[in-house]
Parts: sequence; C-alpha cells; structure tokens
Amino acid sequence: MTKKSITEVFSKNRSTVIQHLYRHPKTSRIEISKLTGLTPATITKITGELIDENIIIETGDEVNKNTGSGRKQKIIKLNENNAVVIGVEVNVKG
Repeated sequence: MTKKSITEVFSKNRSTVIQHLYRHPKTSRIEISKLTGLTPATITKITGELIDENIIIETGDEVNKNTGSGRKQKIIKLNENNAVVIGVEVNVKG
C-alpha cells in the first residue's frame, strides 16, 4: 500500500467513526468497533486523536453491562460545544 493509500484509508475510517457517533450520540469504542467492522486498535487510535483535537469527548459515564472482569466501557460522544460537521454532495448531469 502506498503512503497515499494508507492516508486515504485512515481518513475514510476516521470519517466512519465520526458518522457513527453522529448517528449514535452516546456509544462506547467497542460498540463502534462491532458496528463498523473496524478493529478495536483502529478505533482506539482514531478516538484518541479525535479527543486530542477536542472533536469528541468521554462523558465520564460507563456502559451499564455486567460483563464481569475487564475494563469498563466508557461512553464517548461528539463534543457539542466544539464540533461542526458539514456534508456536501454535488452531482453533475450532462
């Protein structure tokens, strides 16, 4: 894969995560992974960058599931105070 291809894939994956959070306002990283098909490692990398950029935030809440042992799933969502999402679709008929 070329550098450009890797960048394009990462950009597409990042967009997928943001779109998922827009459609499902409060969710966990593992839920995003399950619903998008992206690996947990990819989700962790992308959400880490989005948190650093203040595009998404951790709410401090945890998913209320009795899973036994392991890490608690933290809820993440789009930062309503800082995020702006614009979508444009252009079609040319000719």
